[in-house]
Amino acid sequence: YEFNIEQGLALVGSPETIRRKLEESKKRIGYDIFCGNFAIGKMSDDMTRESIRLFGEKVVPAFK
Repeated sequence: YEFNIEQGLALVGSPETIRRKLEESKKRIGYDIFCGNFAIGKMSDDMTRESIRLFGEKVVPAFK
């Protein structure tokens, strides 16, 4: 995962960090579609659901 994180292909962090990184990438690359994979490695189902919830509540609204 380190390579993907270092290259900006995988984003890890708080909702604020993810929002900032997506905004920076959007300006740099200009994409308008984002696909997410929220179940990484051995994450529990509860952790995955919480990640999706936070993304939906705290990140997505910034891009509407």
